[in-house]
Amino acid sequence: MKLNKRANDSTRQLGLQVNKKEGEMALRLLRDIGLLERKLRIQSSGNRLVIPLSRRPLPTQQKALSEKLHDFSLSESDFQSRPTSRQTLAEELAGKLPEGLLEILPESLDIIGDIVVVESPEEFKDHEKTLAAGILTVNRNARVVLAKTGAVSGRERIRPVRFLAGEERTTSIHRESGCRFKVDLAKAYFSPRLSHEHQRIVKLVESGERIVDMFAGVGPFSIMIAKKLSDVEVDAIDVNLEAVKLMKENIELNKPRGVLRVWHGDAKDVVRKHLSGIATRVIMNHPSDSTEFIPAACGALVPEGGIVHYYAFAEGPDCEVIATNELVQGLANCGWKLEQLLGTRKVREVAPMRWQVVVDVKIALEGTHESRC
Repeated sequence: MKLNKRANDSTRQLGLQVNKKEGEMALRLLRDIGLLERKLRIQSSGNRLVIPLSRRPLPTQQKALSEKLHDFSLSESDFQSRPTSRQTLAEELAGKLPEGLLEILPESLDIIGDIVVVESPEEFKDHEKTLAAGILTVNRNARVVLAKTGAVSGRERIRPVRFLAGEERTTSIHRESGCRFKVDLAKAYFSPRLSHEHQRIVKLVESGERIVDMFAGVGPFSIMIAKKLSDVEVDAIDVNLEAVKLMKENIELNKPRGVLRVWHGDAKDVVRKHLSGIATRVIMNHPSDSTEFIPAACGALVPEGGIVHYYAFAEGPDCEVIATNELVQGLANCGWKLEQLLGTRKVREVAPMRWQVVVDVKIALEGTHESRC
């Protein structure tokens, strides 16, 4: 999209208007899909932000915006230019990398506090330091660049990373929705790409609920819920001791108003021994292994049933249907049933045509049968 300069040194440009509460999510999404116009300043008016776009969204991009933002509109606005000294990554690295590599620069970066985590393709093997230096130059608040060296794996859900540039550390303080989270990317999983999902779930929780967060990590779901509502009880579980230690630190950082208890151990064991039949809502954010924990989620709910947020990985255009069927079958295997499908959505694409999906359901015991969970 061509920038239309005006006499007062402003630029007339298509912008995305969004509520300030969704501003962080909107910026991350626009960066991910390549629509953010970085040469222009974001405008603010009342409780709305107007974010400049580099071009009009394609139908697929419009759909992505509609899926993740509750309240937005597109309209032309006047924007002020950013200082010309700030360059894009491609501009910064022009002449420093072979031409072919400029065409395959990483399209999206994970920014966690002052750490940038980047995919480093094999083609960049001999140019990683140059790439990392460019990232630090363009992202002025960044102090560390790490490279992903594998997928999230293992019982403790850790993604291997490798130091590339900046300060040699894996810890940082990440800010999200008015909360601060201490993270250590070498010891516990954290993804900034789940920020919208954190906010979405928090908005669904009502006063008086008791929530079991089965795979709490460093605590984003649990802490945000307990910080927003004083009349809630949250039981946060994680098998990773380092994640539990960080979660306890994050509780001190954020001073939640509601009751928040932290449990270290396998969610199946913790529920069976301590949390059986107490929850009105269960969060199951372990997409690679959620099926195995469906019985424990049922066991955590009060006898009259409740709400489950089930996360899974699924492939293809019918990924939401696949994840829903997987959950329904798992419920049937332990004597529970789907009472109401509250909604499904694609949370994020993790590979071509492979998605992390969430299925929100209200479930109940099947007839008069005793639960086999």
